[in-house]
Amino acid sequence: MSNYEMGKPSIPVNNLSNQKSKKKRSEPTVKSTTKNKAGDTYYKITSANSLLIAEGNRLIDAMTEEERAKLGNKSDTLHFICQLGLASKKRSRKVNGENTDSFTPVGVRLVSDIDIVVPYLKDVTKNNKTGIDPDEDFDYRMVSAGEEFTLTLYEFMYLITRDEYNGRLSAHKDGKDFYAYLSVKANAYGEVYKLMDNEGDKKDSKTQPFKRKDAKLPTPTIIFERNNGSSRENMVDIDVRTEDGEWVIRKEYKRFEPLLSKRKGNKRKGVADNNTQSPSFNDSKHLNLPKHIIWSLALQEELGLSGSLPLHKAQNEEELLNRGKELFLSMEDTRRELIGCKSSILNVINILAIVSFVGGREKIENIGFSLLSDIAIQVPIIDMHLNHETGINAIVDISYRTVTAGEEFSVSTYEWMYLLIQDEYAGSCVCDDKKKEFILSLKFEKYMKGEIKLPMVSFNSNINKIPMTTIYINNIDKDGLITIKPQYTRFAPLIKKN
Repeated sequence: MSNYEMGKPSIPVNNLSNQKSKKKRSEPTVKSTTKNKAGDTYYKITSANSLLIAEGNRLIDAMTEEERAKLGNKSDTLHFICQLGLASKKRSRKVNGENTDSFTPVGVRLVSDIDIVVPYLKDVTKNNKTGIDPDEDFDYRMVSAGEEFTLTLYEFMYLITRDEYNGRLSAHKDGKDFYAYLSVKANAYGEVYKLMDNEGDKKDSKTQPFKRKDAKLPTPTIIFERNNGSSRENMVDIDVRTEDGEWVIRKEYKRFEPLLSKRKGNKRKGVADNNTQSPSFNDSKHLNLPKHIIWSLALQEELGLSGSLPLHKAQNEEELLNRGKELFLSMEDTRRELIGCKSSILNVINILAIVSFVGGREKIENIGFSLLSDIAIQVPIIDMHLNHETGINAIVDISYRTVTAGEEFSVSTYEWMYLLIQDEYAGSCVCDDKKKEFILSLKFEKYMKGEIKLPMVSFNSNINKIPMTTIYINNIDKDGLITIKPQYTRFAPLIKKN
């Protein structure tokens, strides 16, 4: 690769317009305000972009047929939803030749048809001035199919320049499918001019000097194919002005808070929740999170969900909560943003129970839940023989399966617990049409004393507050023979115990 690389992925060239599609137009164009002597608009390519185009074509020519075939082969699986902008930093753009107020674009919302690994900057303020080291500056996480996610424009640039996207992604507007493209402004990108060596015109008199060549990266923008308008239409503002005139970031975009302008009269005041300011989490005196969120973080560590053997064990509930607070305060912002981010899209449908008769009296034992997720998720699978007495090794005893969006599925008591203490749920989900909060309720006393190896799930706490339908997973015939219903056969070991 050439010496203008951005670490591992390369800069897109010519907006990857060399790609062909039978379904869609692939030549991205953007209207220019430059006119020729006849007064007609024409499309101007800067010297910097010309150098990128030439270098890109050179790289493509050097590829094998197999490598070329992979370029853009997943572009149709990634979808543009909207750009994200700062309302506190207004900017004009031309619409039909007239200036229109707009926001300063800082990010993008996307969704993928397949599971993908997404780059997240540890510091979202990294840009073309600071430069980005892909080996040091990114965290990576899996985003499930159908799950919407947001990126800064620089994170987007590093994602979309992967071979499988090759600078383009799918877009939809007014019932029409087309492509959106990464376009870059490279005039100030100093490294690009080193490509003149390859072009053999290092001293070409036609090459005009540039005042600024100190940028460490090109500046990313997003454009639509011709006749599809602008990607900045319907841009979502991620900040809001409070009653006292201060600008704050909306709660769902908390990760972008460092991008908020520091100009006078525009002070950063935290994160907006329903247009109000939410507390800062800089120290423990501001840490005012619900208990179930705090102890779910501590239990992740104690029960081994952090990926290593547990090193910490609380002796009482207060110590468990204190440990949870320590973990929260020590988190990177990228992880903190994930806490509870999916709790409102996981729905409890009903309680699962076993019915039996002991001494002529009916006995009901709650053994799990039926759930439904609005997006595809990973669900833990645990052997039904394992419980609070045997203990569960999160590294060895838990595997995961993918459940698609809208698919009802069932979990045992312990699968429920291990699912709900993960970051994205942080101890809660929702139930019924009104999306009432449904909290994971646990009994800690015997666990803290070492009498059992796992906390025990308490069903009564939620049932008393939110009446739930109970589904029996078994039948009992007139002779007292117990049989499991076909859809619940995986729970059979629990039947045998009763």
